[in-house]
Amino acid sequence: MAAFVEHNKKDSKGNLITKRYQRGQLLGKGGFAKCYQVTDVDTKEELACKVIAKSSLTKQRHKQKLQSEIKIHKSQKHVHIANFLDVFEDKDCVYIIMELCSNNTMLELVKRKKRLTEAETRKFMIQIIEGVQR
Repeated sequence: MAAFVEHNKKDSKGNLITKRYQRGQLLGKGGFAKCYQVTDVDTKEELACKVIAKSSLTKQRHKQKLQSEIKIHKSQKHVHIANFLDVFEDKDCVYIIMELCSNNTMLELVKRKKRLTEAETRKFMIQIIEGVQR
């Protein structure tokens, strides 16, 4: 991912606007993607950007998995689920812009604390259940 990534899109009135994101620190890596902290250049909002290199989508099932992930993220609206904001692509990559989770992941929380209390576990389990209920 370049130091800046730009995305042209239309606002609610149909006007063409350019969104610019400045890359920050690497938050994590997965099998197909890297996740970076990014800053919206105009609003200064800190966000997360999942970057998927198109070259890593070598099989049709990889492309289908990505499309499925995007569809799921778009459909989720819940206080305990990171908010999906945008998806766009250029010739090399697909970019998924999401709310930045300031407390990192559950795994990182457990690693940092070593163990969770019963009360903390109960609180997180309730949040997880609420997040996946329909």
